[in-house]
Amino acid sequence: MTGVQTCALPISGGSPKPAALAFAQTVYRLSKTTYDRELPLGANLRCFVFMAKNYTLAVLWSLKDLTKVAISLPKSATVELIDGTPAENTGHILLGPMPIYVMVPLRQSNELIDSIAGCLN
Repeated sequence: MTGVQTCALPISGGSPKPAALAFAQTVYRLSKTTYDRELPLGANLRCFVFMAKNYTLAVLWSLKDLTKVAISLPKSATVELIDGTPAENTGHILLGPMPIYVMVPLRQSNELIDSIAGCLN
């Protein structure tokens, strides 16, 4: 994983440590964005929205144990786990303490924000 090695993150036995991989993915996803807002999702769920030139990124997680949340995401939404592993856009997201990244083209920002904000209604 060249990107991780060039960032001088901790490497153990030639492989990045899990925390280092998560940190690298966070830096990669947020480096070209600006903070837009936090969406109020209740006491234990968090969602920060970031904007980039061509896309909107929502970062979601739970402060407690795993929580299954029904979210009707746009079909074009890309869902990734903290380590960059793609996840299926099934209409349900399992949130836990590790952030989930949801990205859509910029033109669908409002649709993404509305679908996340409405997930608790």
